Amino acid sequence: MQKHCQRCHHSDGVAPFSLLTFEETFNWADDIREFVSSRRMPPWPITGGLPLKNDISLKPDEIATICKWAEEGCPRGNPQDAPKPVIFKSEEEWDDDNPPDLILKMPGAFHLAAKGEDHYRSVVFPLGNKEEKYIRKTHFIPGNKKIIHHSLTFFDGTGVMLDAQKRLGKAKPFGLGDEDYGPGYESGMGLGFIPNPAVATRNHDNPGGGLGGWTPGTGMSENPSGARHLVPPDSAIFLQIHYHPTGKPEVDKDTRFAIWFDKEKPKKYVTGYVADTSFRLVPKNVDHFKSTGSRVIPVDSQLYLITPHMHMLGKEFRVWHQPKGSSERRLLLELRNWDFNWQTRYLLKENFFLEKGSTIHVEAVYDNSSNNPNNPYSPPRPIFLGESTTDEMGFAVLGILRDNPPDGGKDFLKYLEKLLEAEALKKLLGGTVAP
Repeated sequence: MQKHCQRCHHSDGVAPFSLLTFEETFNWADDIREFVSSRRMPPWPITGGLPLKNDISLKPDEIATICKWAEEGCPRGNPQDAPKPVIFKSEEEWDDDNPPDLILKMPGAFHLAAKGEDHYRSVVFPLGNKEEKYIRKTHFIPGNKKIIHHSLTFFDGTGVMLDAQKRLGKAKPFGLGDEDYGPGYESGMGLGFIPNPAVATRNHDNPGGGLGGWTPGTGMSENPSGARHLVPPDSAIFLQIHYHPTGKPEVDKDTRFAIWFDKEKPKKYVTGYVADTSFRLVPKNVDHFKSTGSRVIPVDSQLYLITPHMHMLGKEFRVWHQPKGSSERRLLLELRNWDFNWQTRYLLKENFFLEKGSTIHVEAVYDNSSNNPNNPYSPPRPIFLGESTTDEMGFAVLGILRDNPPDGGKDFLKYLEKLLEAEALKKLLGGTVAP
């Protein structure tokens, strides 16, 4: 239970009930047996690939032990043989011996209307740094947990995002009834809003990049030992927060983002490569639409994490590595039961070497049929590539360690161009395609 369940099932966890004590576990024994035997819990969609550090799945013998315990009346055993209780810190806590160097706080209250579509809010915080910064660790602390679905964090070295916040911000209501307003500005979902190096006035070599993300139960995001994110001078941090209406007006005013810096240059630099699929449109009434893509590795580097991303039509996702000069592919990650609500970063148990000139291949499978209970449309209709939840995406972010500073922005710019092409196609067809 400690190894596989309690990280979510504790008093401040994302799960609806705690499983820290025998009494708590006893009360849920029948449900535990049912959900564990059907592999609905723990939620782990990975079915193949490299060994992972954060694998919470149960082995067959562990499932058998749990089921036998429940079927035999839940014997308690000898309390003296029980392991020491795990102490879980709340999401508001961090290591007391190592407080963050910087805490960014919401500059005001964000107001979410009772009804309407999900809201994606970008909030930009200028750092005012005159020199390079090396980020070791970050921690997103949600304010109003009832309405925050997830958050993505990026740095912008160009000033583009701060300008966007000044132009597009809506700090006060317009007086039109139910509406969302507060710090930051409304943005789409995904990576399309990464700073565009083509319009940047500074830091062209390192215009921006991702710093990780938060989902319930994620905790801190710490880089591998000796590896750091390089943030150029005069940068800004921006959070993109996914808010979900609850049926009544809500306020988020306490969200924070903590950062730990290092003063010395790192041994390795952290960056992200995007390996995306080629589709622009997912056709309707197809329950197994496959889209593939690839990207060549530009320099010798180490792969340490993989983060696949799709939306509501997502079904399966796979990532392979093909060595330079070889026709063989090695499976790095396979996911056969995509769940939009349980996205996570998959951390490799050991770093995987990527030779310059080798290739990462990705494959995404979608179900755009009426049999998909998550399909946002009934009856199904063609779905465009795009940032909205009701659009679709298909890519993997590869967590990369390299010896030299990253030439950031190029991957994200290419993906931005694809999103703009898809958006233009959508507008050409009148904003949508007839069902």
